[in-house]
Formats: sequence, C-alpha cells, structure tokens
Amino acid sequence: MSDALRICTWNIDRSGVRSKWRSTPQAEWLTSQQADICVITEVHQRFEIAGQTAVAFSAEGQAPYVNWEHAVGIWSRYPVIERVPVGDDSLACCVTMRTPVGPLVVYGTILPYRNAGQYQGRRSWELHECAVNQQIKDWEVIRRTRPDHHMVVAGDFNMTMEPSNAYVHRLSRQRLLQACEGLDMTCLTTHDTWADLGRSNVDHVLASRSLQMVGAPDYVHPQLSTISPTRKLSDHNAVVLMLTNVKRSLL
Repeated sequence: MSDALRICTWNIDRSGVRSKWRSTPQAEWLTSQQADICVITEVHQRFEIAGQTAVAFSAEGQAPYVNWEHAVGIWSRYPVIERVPVGDDSLACCVTMRTPVGPLVVYGTILPYRNAGQYQGRRSWELHECAVNQQIKDWEVIRRTRPDHHMVVAGDFNMTMEPSNAYVHRLSRQRLLQACEGLDMTCLTTHDTWADLGRSNVDHVLASRSLQMVGAPDYVHPQLSTISPTRKLSDHNAVVLMLTNVKRSLL
C-alpha cells in the first residue's frame, strides 16, 4: 500500500557492548522487514539499517549506557521536517517528518524498568512513574501545537498491556491509557501475547486515531536459526505493524 506506513520497534538489548555478534544479524533482520520507520531502543552509534537513515537519537551515554550508546534512536526512509524537544532527552527523542499518510510526529521512548534507580535508594517503579508523567506532558504539548499532524509513540514501555499483568505498574499504565484517551490516541499493542505466544510484550506503539491499523501487529522474537533455534537476537519481541490514514482509506 503506497499510502501506508510500516512501523517497527525493537529493543536490541545493548548489542553494542554485550554479545556484539548480534548487531549484524539484528540489522539484517530489520532490513528484511522493509519498515518505513524503525524505533530502536538500547541502540549504539554504529548500528545501521539498510535503506534507512538515523534521524534522531536520545542523549548519548546516559547511565546505565556507555558513551557510544543511546536509550532510543529513530530510523526512517522519509525526510525530517523538524526535531522536536522533549522533557527528558536521556529517555526519548522526537521528530516530525513528511510521509505518505501526511505530516507525522514520531516520538521514540524507553521507560525505566521496575528497579531502575535502586542503587540510589529509589523505590521500585519510581523512575518509571516519573518518566510516564514527563512524557505525557510532552505528548500533550505536541498534540496541542501540531493539531494537523498524525502522531506515533513507539519503543520499550517496560510494561505489559495484556490481561496477565505479568510486568506492570498498574497506576502508571492506567495513567498512560487515560492520557491516550484525552489526546485522541490509542495503544495498538494490547494483544494478549502471553496467551498466544507464551511470552509477554513490553514494546508498544501508540498512534493518533487519525491513523488506522491494517491487519494485526506481528510480535516476532528474531533468532539466529543458522546457529541454534534458541539463539535469540534480543530478550525482547520486535513489533511490526502497518498504518494508514483513516480519511484516505475511506475514499
């Protein structure tokens, strides 16, 4: 579909510093998906996706990452119009771009895991809650100041959306989903992957309701089958989905 967007988000599990052999097959797998936009988390500066350009990164070298790593990066086939400031650039980055569905804001994120900050005496989920609140403020500003833009938020949310509640701070999830309602956005990755695939999903895509999902998301756990069927390329699922402009799809 020429007027559709293929979106992929994946946490590549710091392959720039751990199990470095994974970087090349990870990049090859992403290239094979032929996505238009990729939001990659726990990524490093040398990472490349054929056919796409790295258009934005979060701040480099913020703990726990080393100085050539980034919490999140955005790759795209499309030209960037503007780089949008975010409240905490160690956890997020944001751009607007021209796409076949119209002007689009892409906000890439990684929310802190449950025990982030434990060595500084922070309670479980404390940094996660703070980041959710900060990023919601970002989204509110973006939606208010760019009402003619579609918006996609993607990345590692470090929370499940499925009924199993396997890994989640429920108040943060409730706050996030309520914010989506007020911003005319929806979470597209609420499918019960635990029931269907035997593994939970914490990497998600939110989108403005002006965008419509085509089919269902693919939740893939890429592996290097040439070595071993259990040799996974990351400890996270990758999520791939297709979006189209609601108004155009009705024509």
